[in-house]
Amino acid sequence: MDSAKQDWYSVSSLLLHALNTIKQQLPEIKEVFLRSDNAGCYKCGHIWLVMNELSKQSGIRIKRYDYREPQSGKNDCDAKIAHMRGKMQVYVTNGNNINTAKDLKTAIDYQQGFSGVQCSVVAINSENLTLKSHRWRGITNYNNLEFLYDGIKVWKAYKCWQWLLNYE
Repeated sequence: MDSAKQDWYSVSSLLLHALNTIKQQLPEIKEVFLRSDNAGCYKCGHIWLVMNELSKQSGIRIKRYDYREPQSGKNDCDAKIAHMRGKMQVYVTNGNNINTAKDLKTAIDYQQGFSGVQCSVVAINSENLTLKSHRWRGITNYNNLEFLYDGIKVWKAYKCWQWLLNYE
């Protein structure tokens, strides 16, 4: 993202791109479960509201979204990122520069890329973005969400849930 904000809209645009790529490469996949850290661009009401629309647009149902506990330490994605940073350093040490998103992709794909990782450059177009306000309180208190056809079920700990939103 050369000039895009790191916000919920950018995250949802990247997620839609990833879902469309999965649909194209693995058409048998019908639903996904998401997991991320608690960064504000991931954990906000706006991204929760757009999940069912992303499911419709991609043809892959987003079933759940689970946030990693803030004190639970590093996860698998953090380990992959550490390896990618090392690879980017090798790329720069070999006389290359990383100034743009395309340069970053080239560095990550440098010398055979990474097993299990695909890198893309995605343009984020927020010109037609219309923002609806919401008055949800306590969003940061929830770590798990299940996206249902008629609403969102949320909970802080396994099996301790409550309804946060009905779409009706």
